[in-house]
Amino acid sequence: MAELEETVARLDLRLEPIAKRPVDLSDPAWAEKLRAAEPMDEAGIRAEAEEALRALLDRYEHGDDGTRATVRALFDRHSSFRWAVHLPGADFRTRLLHLSAATTAATPATKSWR
Repeated sequence: MAELEETVARLDLRLEPIAKRPVDLSDPAWAEKLRAAEPMDEAGIRAEAEEALRALLDRYEHGDDGTRATVRALFDRHSSFRWAVHLPGADFRTRLLHLSAATTAATPATKSWR
């Protein structure tokens, strides 16, 4: 798990400038631009990021309570990774696992999603 944590931390650093970039709300097309953005592609890390997310979700699904807590803590510490990395075309079950791991890490009432 340590190697996976190092990978996620490195990817998070690559994504952070994109995730934290200010949004110009005075631009009439700001929402469209935000929806069209592909942070993983912009950072040049899509394949590695998707592989890391798949590995995390596998550990989350098949691990014990301690492993799941570790995965949630990893999402909590690496908010840019949590915000930007997703699996396109993932099946419903995989999306639910991702949602469970990521949202348990940072609930909207207590943490920033970005």
